[in-house]
Amino acid sequence: LKSANMPEQDRAHYLFFGASGTSGPIGPQHWMCDRLWSHIHDWYAQENRREDQRKMMQLRAEFQRKAYPGLSGQLAWTLEMQGDVLMRHLGFGSKMVESDRCFAD
Repeated sequence: LKSANMPEQDRAHYLFFGASGTSGPIGPQHWMCDRLWSHIHDWYAQENRREDQRKMMQLRAEFQRKAYPGLSGQLAWTLEMQGDVLMRHLGFGSKMVESDRCFAD
């Protein structure tokens, strides 16, 4: 599954199966959902869909908290990536994009 080449209708189809965080045929507490959300996160980043990108990161972090109780390297890496995304969206190291200003407070 190449994120850069994912048509919009395929993304919607995959999100249905991955549950978008609530329920679906394989999710949301299945390892395939975590992988799916990772790919869709990358696709949203390439499409500059920042709010959707942040939602995918949140779904991954919530999944990993439940799937890997206690200390988890996987969760730590995801939280680090989530922090990087949030900082980038808030303009750390670059000018903040106008569409992200409402999330700055």
